[in-house]
Amino acid sequence: MRGRFKLETNTLYKLRYVLCSTAGFLFAVALILRNRADSCSGVCNQVIRRTEEGKYLLGPQYRIFKLADGFKIRAVAHSNPLEDIFTKSTIFCRFHAVQIAFFTQEKRPKKLYGKYPISGSLMLQMRHDALVGLPGGGVRVNETLMQGLQRELREEIGLDHPLTTVKYQLSYSNPRLEYCGHLYTKEMSWVELHDLMLIATANSDIGVENQGYYLLPTINEVDDDPGYAGFPTFLAQAISPASPPTLVGNTLQQLLHVLTEVTQPPILSQDHFQTSLDKACDLLRLSVCPSSAERIPTGATLSNFYQ
Repeated sequence: MRGRFKLETNTLYKLRYVLCSTAGFLFAVALILRNRADSCSGVCNQVIRRTEEGKYLLGPQYRIFKLADGFKIRAVAHSNPLEDIFTKSTIFCRFHAVQIAFFTQEKRPKKLYGKYPISGSLMLQMRHDALVGLPGGGVRVNETLMQGLQRELREEIGLDHPLTTVKYQLSYSNPRLEYCGHLYTKEMSWVELHDLMLIATANSDIGVENQGYYLLPTINEVDDDPGYAGFPTFLAQAISPASPPTLVGNTLQQLLHVLTEVTQPPILSQDHFQTSLDKACDLLRLSVCPSSAERIPTGATLSNFYQ
């Protein structure tokens, strides 16, 4: 009798354990779904917003600052103070990186499918870690920022001649890592940009540190239902809260500046960019939010959801 009672007691303990574990699991799932729903309900407002002045800001984003001379600053072996000419405050940078946007404002005479004009674009780099960014890299100790940029482009792209007409744009700070990135641009004709991409893809570095180069898809295929193809899909993948990152570091922050602020008129008009962003937000709500989960086929991603 005592053995039977002990057996029943053990069974009750096990049953209680199973029920508690199940309840805990269901609670965790509910919490995850609630958090996911919250992140979906206003995903675009949480990640990217437009100011009253028409500028696009990311949240969170690296701190923006500007140097009086973005070419001759020299990397040192310790944290060195730099002055921000915007605020006159001091920025501490121990590690430096340089990136450059090779871009064109020219529109090609040929249209996609005979109806979509191909706006200006810029060259992106697919890295060995499968993340996308602008060409460039780390600056070595005792190199100036420009020397570091020239060396990186020689190693990665095969450019063996000094760059001319390069413009320093902005710098970005991540105080937690004492990291500072410095953004440069070079405007080119469409033919020059196309030729540069061919040179870059023929370089011996391809398949090692870098996997290739391609032009940013700036086309808005909004007239073909459902209208997500092109730049809207690129933006959606870049800001999605439910998928791993596709862009390295603050690449999206850099792209926003180059595409909408570097030139006048900008590479992408405000209407063009806003239409892309609106479509990107629609795509995220359809493909990521829990309320739409039943409509997502097995294995669906942002890129094949609507195909």
